[in-house]
Amino acid sequence: MDGRPSSKRRRLNDDGDASPLTTSSRPVIDEHIQTLEETPPKKPRKKKPRKVLQEGTVTDSRSALAKTGVLYLSRIPPRLTPQKIRQLLAPFGSPILRIFLAPESNEEYARRTKAGGSKKRRFTEGWIEFEDKKVAKRVAESLNAERMGAKKGDFLYDDLWCLKYLPKFKWHHLTEQIGTQFCCEINGLCSLSECFEGGKVKE
Repeated sequence: MDGRPSSKRRRLNDDGDASPLTTSSRPVIDEHIQTLEETPPKKPRKKKPRKVLQEGTVTDSRSALAKTGVLYLSRIPPRLTPQKIRQLLAPFGSPILRIFLAPESNEEYARRTKAGGSKKRRFTEGWIEFEDKKVAKRVAESLNAERMGAKKGDFLYDDLWCLKYLPKFKWHHLTEQIGTQFCCEINGLCSLSECFEGGKVKE
């Protein structure tokens, strides 16, 4: 050798020593491809069997739905909450399944707070579902136009119940109408109160 540096490219290995660069890295690529080929394919997920309702379960559900009764509450005093309503109606015995109170609109809230009113949200009307429609009728007949509060110190003492029993009205009628009202509000057609007439769904 004449002492001149070799024309071959050199690179440093892991130990820092110079070693000639290989002309191809094909063995490394082949090894990677072989590793991918050896990877086992993913097992398909097992589909969970669908639960089929038995005929007796469906019949019991329909009969329970037929026994329910819904009351319409046309006025909601300030600070009256669903929890308070349950507490006031608990002595009648029949379980209360669901309560829905319609909140006031943003325009009403802005107008009331601008005039110096409370910043707490209020409700305008509500619906109460009883498990037994006979109890619902009795509640409407006995409490309508009566005082909510039993004692003078109660904040509901000067407020009256405004209850009405809705015959042939079920909870799904309410949920369907709320969905319709939501679409109407988006398009600026009507409000929740305008979608109902005396608590009933407009035909």
